[in-house]
Amino acid sequence: MLHNTTAKAVIGVHAGNGELLWWYAHETPYDMNVQRPIYHRGRVLISSVKTGAVMLEIEVRDGACSIKPVWTSTDLDNHHGGVTLLDGYVYGSCWHRGWSCLEWETGKTMYHERNLTTGSLTYADGHFYILSEKRKMSLVKAVPQAYEAVSEFPLPDAGQGFSWARPVVCGGILYIRYDDFLYAYDVREPARNMLKTPSSESADENWKPMGPATNIVPGSAYPEVRTPMHRREFLSAAGTAC
Repeated sequence: MLHNTTAKAVIGVHAGNGELLWWYAHETPYDMNVQRPIYHRGRVLISSVKTGAVMLEIEVRDGACSIKPVWTSTDLDNHHGGVTLLDGYVYGSCWHRGWSCLEWETGKTMYHERNLTTGSLTYADGHFYILSEKRKMSLVKAVPQAYEAVSEFPLPDAGQGFSWARPVVCGGILYIRYDDFLYAYDVREPARNMLKTPSSESADENWKPMGPATNIVPGSAYPEVRTPMHRREFLSAAGTAC
């Protein structure tokens, strides 16, 4: 079964023949169901602008599908950037402002930090790598108790518009695309262990330390320098990327 969204609904489709198996209305003010549904153990979660999140339970009996809503929440109305399920909790940003964590089974709001800019995220090694739509990169502990930022830094002052592309962590390298630029930062554990709080003379201007030993630091802080590339340069070197 394939799960997807249309402008006004969440749907389930037979993967073999394309037959529509189920349909659930999920309308938003702007027909924007951007977030891909999350499926886990017979349930599907969708989160959308202003309408919020809804958890659906799917039951298959005698070849027929039926669905029923389990819970709804307006504390997680994702615009872009994705929602991530991790260890029984879902994390994501909200329309306009804020980041939230909800319990998967019940929809209970674990936290809802409103004074934060919306953005996108990816998960690696116990942390979320969060890129705000205003070009700020943050390292956040992946815990449901609270939004705990460990470190952050702004992207270089180049390009235009919102930073909506999702960050990627692969092979110990954090990749961030913004406008026509691709940035790569070394976030491997050995490099983190070597970090010391820099003096004002030696600190990279893009580094804003918020805690010891686990700071995100731009790649220029390491011996293995990975300089920002224009997107066309990156595409021409795609054979060397993961």
